[in-house]
Formats: sequence, C-alpha cells, structure tokens
Amino acid sequence: VTHVQGSRSGHGALTFTFKMLDTDGDNVGDELDAFPLDSKLSSHPSAVDFSTTALGANDDSLDGALKLWLRGDKVHGNIRTPANSESIQTWMDLSGKSHHATQPTVANQPTFTSSGYGAGVTFDGSNDYFKVTKEMNGTQSFHLFMVTEINSDETLDQSFMMKGDANGDNAPYLINEKDKGIGVAIGNSAHGSPYVLASGSNHFTLVEFQLRQTGSNTALTLYVNGKSQSLTSGTLTGTVNANDTNALGWLLGADYDGPTTINDFFKGHMNEVLFFDGTLMEADREKVNQYLAGKWLVKASKEVFVDNATTHPEHLGTELRPRKLIKNAKRAVRSGGLMKVNAGTYNESPFSITENIRIRALNGTVKVR
Repeated sequence: VTHVQGSRSGHGALTFTFKMLDTDGDNVGDELDAFPLDSKLSSHPSAVDFSTTALGANDDSLDGALKLWLRGDKVHGNIRTPANSESIQTWMDLSGKSHHATQPTVANQPTFTSSGYGAGVTFDGSNDYFKVTKEMNGTQSFHLFMVTEINSDETLDQSFMMKGDANGDNAPYLINEKDKGIGVAIGNSAHGSPYVLASGSNHFTLVEFQLRQTGSNTALTLYVNGKSQSLTSGTLTGTVNANDTNALGWLLGADYDGPTTINDFFKGHMNEVLFFDGTLMEADREKVNQYLAGKWLVKASKEVFVDNATTHPEHLGTELRPRKLIKNAKRAVRSGGLMKVNAGTYNESPFSITENIRIRALNGTVKVR
C-alpha cells in the first residue's frame, strides 16, 4: 500500500481509500505479481517435465540436475508469444527452478526473433545481456548446452555465459575469444581449441561446456556439435564459484570486468540453453545432445555426421555407439531432416559400414539409403 486516505464527518462512516503498489503498471499488485518489474508477465510458467517432454521418458535425477532451461521457441513459456523484434525483459526458465534470465534496462534488452534462424533471442553485440541468479549452481561442476550462432569473424571477445565472484573475476567465463576460438577461463586460466569453427556466421551450432571439479582444479571438456574438441589443456587452475553469498552472479551474453563494469557482449542468436548442475553421465549427455541436434541442427537442414574422423563440422554425439544411434534415429531425426553416417570401422566393435548411408525420417518411418 502506497497511500491511504480517510475521512469522517461527525458520527458518519469512516472511509478509507487504498492505492495498490503496481510498479510495472500491469494492473497486478506487486505482492501478487511474480514479475513486478515486467509489464508483460505476472505469473510463472506452467511446470514442464524436461525428461518426459524432451527425451520421451521420465528421469527425476536428470530433471533435478537441470537448473536452467531457456527455449527460444517458448521465451515466455505457455503464457504468451512475443512479437517479432520485441524487446525481452524476462527469458523464462522452464526448468521449474525459477532461475529466469532478466534484464530490466530497456537499452540492454535482447530481442525476440520468430523466424530466419529459428525462434530465439538475438543479442546486438553492443550492450545486450541477461542476468541469472548466483544461486543457480550449487556445486562446482556443471554441464552447459547451448544452441547458438557463432560469429567467428568478430574482432572482439564474446561471452556465452559467465559467473562473476565478488570482484567480478571469472568464475568461470565461457568465451568465444577473438584470436583463440571457444574456451573457458577461471581467473586467468583460459583453454580451448583455437579456430574451432570456420570463418563466418555459423548458425545452429551446438556448443557444450563440461566443467568438473577435481580438487582445487577444474577438468574441462568442450564439445562442438557433439564432437569432443582438442584442447590446449584439459585442466583449469581454480574452481567454479558456488554457494558464495557475495558473488555477483551469472551473465548470459556478457562478462564482468571488475565489480561494476560489464563488457564482451555476445553478438548473435541463441535458440536454446540448458544448464545442469553437477556431472552428467555420458548416456544422459548423449540423450540431451540428440534432443537438441534433432530439434535444431537437423531441422535446419544441416547434415549431422557421425564417424570417427575429426574433419566433419557436424556430429550428433554418438560416434562411439552407432548401434544406439540408428536405433534412436526415428526419434533423433525429425521430419525433413537428414543424418549422414560415413563409411568406416567404428569403436563399437564389431561394427562397420561399407558405404556412406543417410537416415531420413519420412511419414513416421526411418528410411536408410
């Protein structure tokens, strides 16, 4: 209540007028408004069970580990669909943990894109970013999946995501570095695979960051389109910030440079983001990888290669288990998509393919040719 008025004349009735506090002007009082600063939203999205919805089978352990699920095709969940080019103040977390990505400053808000490179959120590379609460991760290990655009020709560093400690130091910093490619920094320790991607804008790129605490250090594994990358070093000095009440928190699409300065803004498009706290089993990683590849990479008419070679840019993440890949092809390859399996001898022995084959989903039936 911001204002109370009362009046009384003689022995007549006493009348009070109450004025409701409604900061965002959406006619929902702040006490009842789940998003009191966002005029387009007032309630949390309906609960979505990730494993059942995305993977086809319930897995409570995996659902519990999922701490952030941002979908470009469901920016505001089941509540509303933004207009094309609409500024986004809140990118809703569908994990059920309410770790929504928010940006109250209009000038720094990314925009919704409904077509072109798939439904998602576009960052301008100048000052757009979101904040996510520091409580999102409760451990010093995590696995982050991002379907995103990579602009390899940018002359500035770009942040996919980072967490700043109390001083704004990297804890960690997931970066597309202008002269070294995709990598990770904790403090000043940065490692990655230089020039992971070819020159140009690479839409629908599936990037995975796996960080695992090992004592006072962090083991790093980096995947691009399901393929594990060769790293300058697989060990980072230091650990991920967790359970620190003084931490600044997470940034999506930007980096803290000290406690007050934010820079290294991401330029491009994000289609989907999943953050799992702790360490994923390899089988679970494959499931999530197949879901994202089938939804975005194959749907975008990209061929998804699965073989032992390192020369192909697209992988589905099941190169060591091709039998399982083909068994799950009907679910992984959506209508209109195409999966290519190259000839060769595979690690799942004895298993070999004598000629290149393509797997296509057609009218609900998997076709191999």
